Amino acid sequence: MRCVCGTRSVYRLPLHQTSCSRDCGARSLRGTAEDERVSGQLDSLLWSRLVQTVSAKDSEQDAAVARDPDNVGSSTPPPPPPPPPPPLSSVPLWRQLKIRWHLLQLQRVWPPPVFSPDEFLKGAQFAFQRVCAALIEKDIDALGDAVSDQVAKALRETIEAYERENMNVTMQVEQVGGAQIVNTYGRYDFERRLFVDIDVEFVACFSTIWKKPDGSLLKHEQNVWRKPVWCFEALLAERIDSPSSGLGSIGMPQMRIAPEPEWQLVHILN
Repeated sequence: MRCVCGTRSVYRLPLHQTSCSRDCGARSLRGTAEDERVSGQLDSLLWSRLVQTVSAKDSEQDAAVARDPDNVGSSTPPPPPPPPPPPLSSVPLWRQLKIRWHLLQLQRVWPPPVFSPDEFLKGAQFAFQRVCAALIEKDIDALGDAVSDQVAKALRETIEAYERENMNVTMQVEQVGGAQIVNTYGRYDFERRLFVDIDVEFVACFSTIWKKPDGSLLKHEQNVWRKPVWCFEALLAERIDSPSSGLGSIGMPQMRIAPEPEWQLVHILN
């Protein structure tokens, strides 16, 4: 096709317009009948491809509805996976030796399988998730003797404090990455009983949402790793009085060893 300026090279534009390669300004030239036919064929081809694309998208949407009809139109992306857990805290060497010696003494009193450090940590992790679930469901009474009266009171006061502030708190334990024993010690009470206490550090991932009563969001923490330390306690032995004992008797007090440990959560350190 030739332009009015004599140039033979002419480029086709939309709406059947043409443009001269010399850019002479002749941009409204009309092509020949052959050019009109070719342009019509191109328009038909583009339209058919557009219809095919829309049909493919509709088919994908229908398939998604068939797979999960409850989430149709849901634009909420899935929550991101939790980041890798941080390492457990380092324990000083002198405390590691003390912990090892205490655990060996406990295994002498309660030979395996009555007491095993590995099984104890598994039970501690189960207790951790159980206490957190009771706190989420606001059902502290369901814990029973698994926690002391002091811990149960503290958990109830936490729930009541949120209610006084008119805040709805939703907490979820996403993952428990591990646990370790960080301290061991014994104590006597006023009833002449000997208890053994074991401090356990957990590595747990939490997701917490704070909302107002009207549903407005106050704060949202997603996949936050924390390292709480909880103290578990069990009765080791209790002192008994023999008939020959008295103020003038000399000797070690007689102790009755507990047949097996009954662990109880007595402190939430952090």
